[in-house]
Parts: sequence; C-alpha cells; structure tokens
Amino acid sequence: MKLRLPAFTSLLVLLLGCMLAEAGCSRAPSRPATVPVRGRITYRGEPVRHATVSFLAAGAPRLAVGTTDEQGRFSLTTYVPDDGAVPGSHVVTVKSNAVVPSSQSQSGTAAVASPEAIERAMQQAAIAVSKPAGKDARLPPKYGDRKTSDLRVDVADGENSLEIELSD
Repeated sequence: MKLRLPAFTSLLVLLLGCMLAEAGCSRAPSRPATVPVRGRITYRGEPVRHATVSFLAAGAPRLAVGTTDEQGRFSLTTYVPDDGAVPGSHVVTVKSNAVVPSSQSQSGTAAVASPEAIERAMQQAAIAVSKPAGKDARLPPKYGDRKTSDLRVDVADGENSLEIELSD
C-alpha cells in the first residue's frame, strides 16, 4: 500500500512537534540541578521573622534565596519558586528586613511570578546580601555577610529540612 503524501507530511509534522516540545521542556544544560531546601531559623529561641536567607556554594552560578515568615520558616529559590539549592557545601547569610516582603505568601514560599520577575528579584536579592547589615539589624551583623558568617550547611541530594539556630 502506498503512503499518501498528506498522511506522511502530517506524521512528519507530528514527530517534529514532539521533538521540539521535548527539547523545550528539558532543563538548560548550563543550569545545575537543584534540590528542595526548607527550614526554620531561630535566634535566642525565637523565630527570625521576615529575614532574607541566602545560600551560596563555591562555583555555583547564583545564590539560592528565601525569606522567613512569621514562624521563621523559609523555602529557597534558585531559578524558579521553591526549587531549592544546588547540592554541596554552602555559606549561609541571614539579614533582617525592615519591611515584610509582598512577594511572599503566608507559608513563606514565593508567590507565582513570571520568569522576568523572578530574575529581577534574584538580582535584587544578590545586591541586598552583598551589602553589610545596617545598624538597625535585629541579628548579629556577622550573619549578614558571606565573609563573616560562620554558618555552613551541606545541602544533600533529595529533600533538605533544616533547623538553624543563630547565636551571639
């Protein structure tokens, strides 16, 4: 039986469409894999509320950042909301925020946003964590700077649930 040209063309278009969809859905090769990281931060036994938390691994292309909620809980974002951090050893910074971030939901996870909005927020967070903590900080200033923070966390493959207690 002879294959008709329109049927062959339809099959070819369908196959090509599937290949393009598969290629478009895959992770960019330059983007390292991330694993979920959630946790809770306390200072003097109390939750650290509305603080910016950043994790930076040596050689990582960007920070993983989160904001604590009323209970001190956070969830990290590297590329998309709540995707976590790159596995490995991280220097952790924690900085007090003067205002409650509007992009956070009540659970401390990032609100749904466009990729452009996420990229802008990540750039702003990178700038914020690179500056020293202000005089009005509620936390010891050492935690606000990667050079002075003594917080180190190993992010393992799989789910990571952390309890971090800050001290003077």
